[in-house]
Amino acid sequence: MLKDCDKTELYPQWLLSLNSEEVAQQLTLIEHSYYSQIEPSELITNAWCKRDSQKCAPNISHFFDNFNRNAYYFCWFILSLSQPEERARGLEYLIELAQHLIIMNNFSSFMQIMSAIEHTSISRLKNSWQYISKHVSYLQVAYRKPTPTIVGKISTTRAEKVIYYRQQI
Repeated sequence: MLKDCDKTELYPQWLLSLNSEEVAQQLTLIEHSYYSQIEPSELITNAWCKRDSQKCAPNISHFFDNFNRNAYYFCWFILSLSQPEERARGLEYLIELAQHLIIMNNFSSFMQIMSAIEHTSISRLKNSWQYISKHVSYLQVAYRKPTPTIVGKISTTRAEKVIYYRQQI
């Protein structure tokens, strides 16, 4: 998403000026391009787990690199905002973006945002989190708390939380 951008374009205010639904659509298109390049042989042989994964599974490696690059960008995006109120606005933007991604069934980009939000440097921003409105932070709360499963047991797996949240929309 961000590898070809000029550094001046990466300023956090730039991202805040964009429509979150359009950003979600673009992230979904980018994820699709990475997914469509993965060859079945890369998956069958578990080639991405080997030392020379760049040679054996280059497309999966690119997919992982994109995931990490975007997750770290979202962390940087929040941390580069200087005031707690600005960071709260940035967190609200990311949560809104994550909601659009869930609706579009783009769970990879959703997890990039959730990885950034759960990163230690972001989750410790108590002064910023207090400015977030309750209706906007529902996604984060629903994602973190244990959710009931079909059997009635309590589950804490991320996949089940995503499914539970998707059913609430």
